Amino acid sequence: MQIKLNKNGESKWYSMPDSWDEMSIDKYMGTMQYLTDDKSDKHTKLVMMIHYLSDIPEQDLWNMSISDLTKLSGVMSDLLNSKPTEDLKHIIKIDGVKYGFDPKLRDISLGAFVDIEHCIKDGMYKNLHTLLSVLYRPVIKQKGKKYIVEDYEPSEERAEIFKNNLKVSDFNGASVFFYALGTQLLDSMSKYLEMETLRERIKLLKINGDGMRSSTD
Repeated sequence: MQIKLNKNGESKWYSMPDSWDEMSIDKYMGTMQYLTDDKSDKHTKLVMMIHYLSDIPEQDLWNMSISDLTKLSGVMSDLLNSKPTEDLKHIIKIDGVKYGFDPKLRDISLGAFVDIEHCIKDGMYKNLHTLLSVLYRPVIKQKGKKYIVEDYEPSEERAEIFKNNLKVSDFNGASVFFYALGTQLLDSMSKYLEMETLRERIKLLKINGDGMRSSTD
């Protein structure tokens, strides 16, 4: 959607996505951070969300008529209330490089799991690009629909590439798939942690010799 603003006798055009195919991760992250912000009042939320979506300067939005702002708010609401595709894109291509959704996510490494957990705890919406850089990695071999991706290594560069190039429609299917798999991953991790705790207790018993008996002596 093209938006024309007149200021001091000059006209300037801005664009505002009206479909998920047009919304970048960067815009989505900024918009959702304000949508879920409990500290800002409703007017600030509205202005900042439209600002992130359209790049219209904040002050210009505060100076805009209520009727014009209401129109923009309607476009934004229609978009946010619509449902993006849930089809998983197994491979996405950016500047000639193929990135594949980890085909062995069920056997995720501890390092990858810890980084995903950190992204979620630290704030899902501000770390979305980093989360995707864990799930999608460069394809090193492909035959038909089957492919192999690089072993996981943290990459800020890949996260920034995703932030600047991916659209919501590119990753939503991955987030749905990951959410569905999340319960299984958490269950596996909890069992792993229980086993690690048991091992630590066994170590303590070995260190104390007759540890259980010595505690009652």
